[in-house]
Amino acid sequence: MQSRGIYYAARDAKTSLAKAYQATRRIDRVFQSPRLVVFETPASLKLLDLTGDFARRMGASMHGGQHAIALNERALREPFFPAHPLFHRSLSDDILLDPLKHAASALGYALR
Repeated sequence: MQSRGIYYAARDAKTSLAKAYQATRRIDRVFQSPRLVVFETPASLKLLDLTGDFARRMGASMHGGQHAIALNERALREPFFPAHPLFHRSLSDDILLDPLKHAASALGYALR
């Protein structure tokens, strides 16, 4: 059996949260120890635009039409992540509680 995975990213935290928790519409700060990580890519990326009608019909969904990035394990063979992120915190960190409350409210999601 081949292990497959996908990495979702966005230009802002609210869009990332919308994508990560769209199935349950509940931001869970504890289950599976989720993290918020902010970084700059070390090089320019060539991305496929999935914001049009075709992508939506195929099941791609972005929060409010905002740009989101999805990379599969083959794409991650190239050096994509910098050595050190600009920001890296667990969602259970109390410093993120107020921003998460605001994001959940704006998205219409619950917060656990």
